[in-house]
Amino acid sequence: MASSIVLLISILLPLSLVLGDADLIQKVCQKTQFPDLCTSTLNTSRFSKPADVRRLATIMINAGSASAADTFRFILAELVKTVSDPAAVKAFKRCSEEYKEAKTSLDISSEYSSFLDYEMALKKLNYGRDHADRCRDSFTLFNPPLSYPDALEQREVRFVELVDVAADIIKQHLVHVN
Repeated sequence: MASSIVLLISILLPLSLVLGDADLIQKVCQKTQFPDLCTSTLNTSRFSKPADVRRLATIMINAGSASAADTFRFILAELVKTVSDPAAVKAFKRCSEEYKEAKTSLDISSEYSSFLDYEMALKKLNYGRDHADRCRDSFTLFNPPLSYPDALEQREVRFVELVDVAADIIKQHLVHVN
């Protein structure tokens, strides 16, 4: 009888943790600007279980960092090859550097989040987001301004949404801590 109870507990306890994680993810994501993106990102991460709000914030920050790195590589590997105009090459290279800096800012944000310094984590997230704006701005510095590529705009939107979700999660955590 005792071994049956131990067996039942060993089966039900992990199940309740997984269900609890799904409930927490759903609850946290519903309070973000992009709940579907939040939920899909967190549910696909193997690191979201077992979950707490700090871990969820870190996962989202890391997803933003990965997006910035992907955009940096995409600009250099794909977009720069499509232009021959020196001004366009310069704009793409400047833009790629902005995404490299965005990744660095988000990596630092993740470290601050790990050390429970959420205010600094949030500040570094905002710096990372600012780099995406600077990338876009680099196309307007030329006369006439260069057009901003659709493929880059799509990646920018994804990056900004990931950063916004991470910031929303951190802000939720700050409300509970303070």
